[in-house]
Amino acid sequence: MEREIIKVTVKLAGQIASDIGATSMILAVEKGAKLQTVLEKVDNLTDGQWRKGHIIAVDNEVCPDYNIDIDETSEVLIISPMSGG
Repeated sequence: MEREIIKVTVKLAGQIASDIGATSMILAVEKGAKLQTVLEKVDNLTDGQWRKGHIIAVDNEVCPDYNIDIDETSEVLIISPMSGG
């Protein structure tokens, strides 16, 4: 049986967007994928940059648990930590 592939939008904000040179990317994952799977793909594309204290949100909700289901309507947002003074 052939696996169904869906496309998930990942938006990037802050320094990670500057470093990658894009504010969003579309990733292909298997239907029924977890957020962890999407983040692993981002990890491969960014050399692990998302792991450096970034906030991860799905559909405008911060997600401390990466074991949630993702579908083609999900919008993943990775926000770089901010510093200032």
